[in-house]
Amino acid sequence: MSNQSASTTNAAGWFPDPVGRYEFRYFNGETWTPDVSVDGERYVDPHGVMQHRQVPGVGQSGAEPTVRHPAKRPAVLSLVFSLGAVTLSWVPFLFVLGAAGALSAVALGVVALRHCREFPTDAALSGKRMAAAGLIIAPVALGLCAIGVGTTRLTIREVENYTNPGRYTVAENWCRLEGGLATFDGSITNLDTRIRSYSVRIAYSDRSRVVGTAAISVVDVAPGQRVTWRDDQFVGPIDLRCSVAGVDGPFPFGLQNRS
Repeated sequence: MSNQSASTTNAAGWFPDPVGRYEFRYFNGETWTPDVSVDGERYVDPHGVMQHRQVPGVGQSGAEPTVRHPAKRPAVLSLVFSLGAVTLSWVPFLFVLGAAGALSAVALGVVALRHCREFPTDAALSGKRMAAAGLIIAPVALGLCAIGVGTTRLTIREVENYTNPGRYTVAENWCRLEGGLATFDGSITNLDTRIRSYSVRIAYSDRSRVVGTAAISVVDVAPGQRVTWRDDQFVGPIDLRCSVAGVDGPFPFGLQNRS
């Protein structure tokens, strides 16, 4: 079996097998074929060749026809999915996407390594390394999902405590204006069966026009306990009205706004 030169544009002939499983493989001018040979004996490759129909490089600067190794794409995807999974796994709610990405990385990595074993060529080396990296990083991402579950539970609990302050009563005791400084004094009583914390939203108005607001934190109020609160705010010379606009639980994660 003679080995022809690849210098003729789209020349058909026998060339060194780009996949590496046999000695020579027949190129028909447009694509590689399953026809192969070893030591002058012809065979038919049952696996065929995964490639584009038009092989670039034939007849251009003497380049030989080339194919993409079948492990390349799943190996790259395995590495990308595993890195994305590490990024998302610890984030509240997004840990589900992280877990899915990690499992996908494992599956793609296994596929890539299987292709590397079936097609043991020099081109398989880089794919094998990327697949191995994906298989190493993916379990780390799955481990981080435990953090994601914890942060999700914490976020849900914080939001629930903020939106559901429990049973309470609130009293507006004192609203006074001196030299443009408004003073608002009140109290809140915990009618629930467990310790509660509150964010009391108050408003200062000039008749019907709101000129100032505030959020007063009242923390760790025992069941049945009554706790007073007070706020001072400069509002200027107005016809002052003070009111409690609403009561929420504590701001999530200790955050608090004041305006």
